[in-house]
Amino acid sequence: MRCCLLLATLALQSAALRANSVESWTEKNLDSIVRPYFHLHSHPELSYHEKETAACIADEWEKSGFDVTTGVGGHGVVALLKNGPEPIVMLRTDLDALPVTEATKLEYASSVVVVVNGDGGRQG
Repeated sequence: MRCCLLLATLALQSAALRANSVESWTEKNLDSIVRPYFHLHSHPELSYHEKETAACIADEWEKSGFDVTTGVGGHGVVALLKNGPEPIVMLRTDLDALPVTEATKLEYASSVVVVVNGDGGRQG
């Protein structure tokens, strides 16, 4: 998903990329790309609980110029980037995290703990 966020951000900036080199655009915009990545990585949400993740993705895509629809099938987000009559870019990504313990020790590593209920259900 994080890769998709990066690619979506780059895709939206195609006009800027034509005017400048990819390297200079990336250097100028790296913080705005990395900040959501770090946030999403450190705040994972399990399947059917991706409320904040979906809101973050929708916000980033709206700020980037996409037409965004939220609440698709639960927390789903659909984003369309139109540039005249054609072509249209549509993004799709998985938003859920896996219930694993992260051992990377990175400063943005997840510290979220999942608790299994007595009925086998999971809570974040």
